[in-house]
Parts: sequence; C-alpha cells; structure tokens
Amino acid sequence: MKNERNIGNAEQGQEVLRLARKELGLSSILSQEYFDEEGRPKWIAESTEDERNERRGAEHPVIVSWQDKVRDIAESVGLELDMFTTRDVWFQERQKENNH
Repeated sequence: MKNERNIGNAEQGQEVLRLARKELGLSSILSQEYFDEEGRPKWIAESTEDERNERRGAEHPVIVSWQDKVRDIAESVGLELDMFTTRDVWFQERQKENNH
C-alpha cells in the first residue's frame, strides 16, 4: 500500500480493502506470529510494563495498526470517526470511575 492516507480512486480503495482482508483475517491475527503455543499473546510479553498498563498495550498489534490506518484515511477525506464509536467513550468512562 503506497499511501494509505490518500484514497483517491477506486483502485487504491480496492488495494486497501484487499490488504485489510489479508491482514485482519483470522488465520493472520490468530497465527503463531502473535500467540505462543499456550495461546498467550506474544505482544503483551514483549511490551514494557508501562505499555502493558496502557490500553493499547493489551490490544492486538495488527488491529491497532488498522485502527490507525482507518483513522488516517478517514481524516484525509474529512470524516470524523469518533462520532461513530462508543468504545473509546466507554473506556474513558471506566478510567474515570477507576480513578475516583
């Protein structure tokens, strides 16, 4: 993918979609590249203590990467994705409750 920030035509959009299907497919995200023999996520073991304590430290690296790519693409065309998600709001509310 040459420039995921600029989806200017259908061909570029199709390439992004093809890559997303490949990288986000179950055989990819559940592969031994990301999980050890006992099913533990490798990216958590490889994270620093500070990263493990952060929200993103516990998330699958491919999913985090695609969240960032989609956000970048949306911003490049003027679409505000936060208005479509309640997940971040839910997480922020849980953090506030835990801090009180």
